[in-house]
Amino acid sequence: MVTENDLEKIEFALYVLQHPEIRGKMEVREWLESGKHRDLLEELRRFREAGELEAAMRSPDVEKQWQYFRGKTKPRVWRMYLKWWLSAAAVVLALVVTDILLNEWYFVDLSLENTVPVARQVRSDVKLITGTGNEFLLGTGHIDTLLKGEGLVVDSLKGRQYLKVLRVTDRVAEQYTLQIPRGAEYLVVLEDGSRVWLNSESEFRYPSVFDQGKREVYLKGEGYFEVVHDKERPFIVRTEKVSTRVLGTEFNVQSYTGKAVNVTLVKGSVAVRGNNDQANTSEVVLNPGENASWEGGRFRVETVDALKYVAWKDGFFYYDNEPLENILNELGRWFDFTVFYQNPEVKSYRFKFWANRKDTPEEIMERLNETGKLHVRFNGESVVVSL
Repeated sequence: MVTENDLEKIEFALYVLQHPEIRGKMEVREWLESGKHRDLLEELRRFREAGELEAAMRSPDVEKQWQYFRGKTKPRVWRMYLKWWLSAAAVVLALVVTDILLNEWYFVDLSLENTVPVARQVRSDVKLITGTGNEFLLGTGHIDTLLKGEGLVVDSLKGRQYLKVLRVTDRVAEQYTLQIPRGAEYLVVLEDGSRVWLNSESEFRYPSVFDQGKREVYLKGEGYFEVVHDKERPFIVRTEKVSTRVLGTEFNVQSYTGKAVNVTLVKGSVAVRGNNDQANTSEVVLNPGENASWEGGRFRVETVDALKYVAWKDGFFYYDNEPLENILNELGRWFDFTVFYQNPEVKSYRFKFWANRKDTPEEIMERLNETGKLHVRFNGESVVVSL
């Protein structure tokens, strides 16, 4: 029997699915800690990707749907909606199965409902280098007292450590560098209140005090930015190949060595351009839900599911029709392993799944094996893939 609590879960999952920008909020992250909640959201996402919600709702008014779900209708209507949803889901399930058969997409079931997830300890050897050359390993004891002399403080929220740059107006600006190793992630709060989540194998350079005319930082690797609005001081993120300019917004920048640069906008507006383009002829302005990929000296802009690019920031791996090589490269950065292919052709196999970053590599590799399309063996420091 469907309860009102079940309906509320569906309501909330639908809203999260339609509003990826709220995934960073604490209440949403806590809700997604439940494996059952993640499974529900994933099923809804799969149906949406197959076209069910768009086809059934035609041109859905998201805000209207939200108000509808918030209880402005009678419980009887809830049941009618749920009945419609289940009927539509059955139709879409057939579409999804057909799509799998035609396109050889491999869905990996990462539900851990019958197992006890092992919480993985995030590495704490994040290194901070000051402008004077002093080096600190964050996460080690008694570091807080030493950093206060540098205008910094290490704090934590619900067990998650972060670095905060104190706003001291009479300080001389100096450059800090954060180095995030493989298997780690970190959050830094800049002096203007902007927040930056840094992914594994990343380097982030920023000033102790921003200039009066601009706020400029440098990134190598991947970072998610929540920028405080300041129309007098644009915020500029520089990478090796492109620069992103904003006033106040949320976006993700991915710039790993040897890979295409991706700038994904979640909320607000950003302008991106190539670093060698002095005339700004390559500049493009993104709308929410768009990604600009820089490769071969030009941008390719397309509408995307932003979750594909920002799920890491909320503690998840998310892949939608992604080649195995890309998947294992990202997993390798997080779990700190190298990959060997006995059969190189498997690199192009595509998968659709998501998992919690707290899951163990053994759990994820086993579920890749369950597809029956390949064999993945995890040896602690390496992964061997074969047919």
